[in-house]
Amino acid sequence: MRTPIRIREAAPDDVADIVTLIAHLGYPVREEALQRTLELLRQTPGHAVLVAEAYGAVCGLLVLSTHPSLTLQGGLGVVQELVVRPTQRRREIGESLLQYAKGLAVERGFARLECSVPTTHQPTAEHFLLERGFEIVEATTYRWSVLEGRHLRLPAPIGVRRARRVPA
Repeated sequence: MRTPIRIREAAPDDVADIVTLIAHLGYPVREEALQRTLELLRQTPGHAVLVAEAYGAVCGLLVLSTHPSLTLQGGLGVVQELVVRPTQRRREIGESLLQYAKGLAVERGFARLECSVPTTHQPTAEHFLLERGFEIVEATTYRWSVLEGRHLRLPAPIGVRRARRVPA
């Protein structure tokens, strides 16, 4: 069932709705920090924070970031967050947000568009993304988690492996 939606850039007034959407992803949210980060993303060229509205209420979020890549010799776009309110899922809202991001990628001349999906969300995201033309690539992301100590603890990813320290 297709719900009539409007996609637009997120505004400062959308912070409360974005907090709720990020919480649906399982991440702890501090409203003040989110508000600062939203403003930073809105001011940074190449990034986009989009919300989907259905019947005047925010029901979806997509965050697209970009950076230049020497290996691709062009821009690399990354969908960092894509979430739809649970009560609004299966109504093509996520589809519409993703299609909008694809349009931005073409318009901006990106060399590649990727979706970053935490392992905890992979079972849900895999089918959705494969049906929309994305492919699974063999890659491993290494994270320096020391920085997370200064922020609220993020959900523990499944299958995290750390090197054991060898006693001196």
